[in-house]
Amino acid sequence: MNISVKLYGLLRPHHPGPNRSLPIPLVIAEGATVAQAVLALNLPPELARVAAVNGEQTDLNTTLHEGDQVMLMSILVGG
Repeated sequence: MNISVKLYGLLRPHHPGPNRSLPIPLVIAEGATVAQAVLALNLPPELARVAAVNGEQTDLNTTLHEGDQVMLMSILVGG
């Protein structure tokens, strides 16, 4: 199935293309989860901690569907 993944925060440097603000198209198996999309993109799992699918916050165990738009963010810590 086809989905798109947009990276934010500390994940942006891991974007494979020249324009890091564009979503990454990804073909992934039916029934895959957000966590599996993270692995398919070779993203550091310790950075991909917050996810949204189609604009709604979710967790990494959420099952994806054809055409889903995934946003992945890292948790920022300040002091």
